[in-house]
Parts: sequence; structure tokens; C-alpha cells
Amino acid sequence: MISSATIAAIRFGFGRAPGVEPPQDAAALLADLAGDDRMAGRFPVTRFDETVAEAQAYLAAQRAARGVKASGKAPDPAAVAALKLAKRQLGERYQGGAALTLARAVAAPVGFRERLVWFWADHFTVRSKTTAQMMGPLAYVDDAIRPRISGKFGDLLVAAALHDIALHPDTAHHIAHKLAVHFVADTPDPGLVSAMETAYSGTGGDLAAVYAAMLDHPAAWEPVFHKVRQPMDFMATALRALAVPPHRLVNLPAKLVQAHLVVPLQLMGQPFQQPTGPNGWPEEAEAWITPAGLAARIQWALTAPSRLEAELPDPRTMVTAALADAASPDLVLAAERAESIPEGIGIILASPEFNRR
Repeated sequence: MISSATIAAIRFGFGRAPGVEPPQDAAALLADLAGDDRMAGRFPVTRFDETVAEAQAYLAAQRAARGVKASGKAPDPAAVAALKLAKRQLGERYQGGAALTLARAVAAPVGFRERLVWFWADHFTVRSKTTAQMMGPLAYVDDAIRPRISGKFGDLLVAAALHDIALHPDTAHHIAHKLAVHFVADTPDPGLVSAMETAYSGTGGDLAAVYAAMLDHPAAWEPVFHKVRQPMDFMATALRALAVPPHRLVNLPAKLVQAHLVVPLQLMGQPFQQPTGPNGWPEEAEAWITPAGLAARIQWALTAPSRLEAELPDPRTMVTAALADAASPDLVLAAERAESIPEGIGIILASPEFNRR
């Protein structure tokens, strides 16, 4: 039988990590939402007003370079160089944002707050359509969404005209069902959804009460992991299991972030902050269990760890540290019999046990 601590860490956080005590129960998960937001303080992102200034500077450089072309004159080397520099800097900031987002997940002792931030960021999906807007979504999430994930749902809505929607009965069911689908199962227990819906309606949309209702229901603690980890979730959980220091992630050179984090996420089917539509990323397992997506996960599992962590853990101890009683005897045996440390780690990270939550 899988313990409640293992279920809490895997289903509601980013998995177990070496030397980190996992949350033992619902109370520990809810406690993660109380107090200061330590990960935001430890790994700050650019404020939204600063991203606007950066975008305006980039557009000014773009106009200067294009103005030369429109006039029919030879391109001004200084204007062209300034535009290239501004574009490169924005690209590096975008890559740094991916590393910072992963670092927060890796460093968070419990991870429930980070998981909820990711959920609501996806619910209120925004994406950049131009180079100038590249840093906008990350700043928007931190400024508008992150501080409000445990308050009233109405406070999460950007436009005041949508307040009535927040209190509509259909909204209660929609939010309850969407949370249950995200955290528990693609087809969640109706009783679980009903309990969460009741908590929403009875508190005027208090999200902390909805989370508590979810965590109080037996279906949330079923010892079967129904959900498939999305690529970003998979990568964060893997980096955490490997004990990659978060500060190393945020200090990686932009080229390494691009090669080992950003591009692999794209190959796995989930480019950073670039959802395919206004409804965010799909939840169903079939969207992520594809030949191309699985091949990219396996390739990353076999090659990226040794490029991101100089001292790889012994697979024989890592399998237990990462999965504890969720690791099957067959996986434990496979990790023990691996011909090399990278191969053993690849076997663990690519296993069905590691890719489900």
C-alpha cells in the first residue's frame, strides 16, 4: 500500500526529493499555502511594469532599424546592432524565466503552492505573440495570479465585469471539476467534485475551502496514480529527484537553458508558456502519451541529467528516494541491474511510475 506521504508528494507536489521530508497529510499541504511566499521571494521575476518598459525599448529599437530601411538609406549598423542586442536579451530573459520557474518547483519543500500557481496560470492562459511581449506572461502570473490562489475566485478574474461569472452556479461546478481533473484523475469521482462544488458555493468562491474539500475526500488519496505528468511537471519532478541545486538552474548560461530545458520541453510537446489555444494545455493522458513526446522524454531522461548534475545519484538509492513505496519491484530491480549510472537514472525517469501522479 502506498503511504499518504508518498501520495501527497507525488499527486499534489513535485514528487519526493532526497533529504526532504514529504508532506504527511492534507494539513501539511494546506499549510504550504499559509505564510510568506518563500519561493517568490527567493526567485523573483521581473515585475509587469518592468516588462512593459523592456517591450517599449525593444519596439523603439525595432522602429529605429526599420526606419532606416523605409527611408531607402543603407542600414545603420548601430541601429541594427541595437535591435539584435535587444532581441537577444529578451530571448535570454525568456530562457531564464523557464529556469526560474523550474527552480521554484525544485526548491519548494512541499510544492502544493507551486502546483496551484501552475494550474491557475494555465486556467487564465495568456501567451506572448511577439518578441516584445515575451516576458509578459511570466510577470502577469506573478503579479495577478500568484498572490491570489488561496483567496476568492472572483479576485482572480482580471476584469470586474466578470465578477458575476465567479458567483454563477455553473462556475462552482466548472472550477471544482477542473481542479479534480488536474490533480486527481481525468475522470474524477463525482462525489469528490460535488464536495468541492459545495465548498465553493457555500463560501462564495473561497478557493482555500475548495482545496480543503478536495484534500478531505477519500478519492484524493486513492493509491493509484491516474494522471500523466505534463512535460514541465515531469522535468521539474526529475530535477528535484536528481537533487539539482535550484541556484544552479537559475545561473545556467542561456545556451544551456535553451539546449537542456527549453528545447526539450518543446520536443515533448509543451513549449514554455506557449499553449496551443486559449483553454491552456490539455489534461487527458492521450495528449501527452504520443510517440514523439515519449521519445523526447526518454532521450532527455538518458542524456540531460549528466549535463545538468555533475555528481549523479546511485540509481539504487535514487529509485527509493524519488518514489519510495510507489516504486514497483520490477523498477527497483531494473535500477539495480543497470549497466551504468546514467542508464539506471534514465530507466527510473522514463518509467511509468515516475511519469504518473
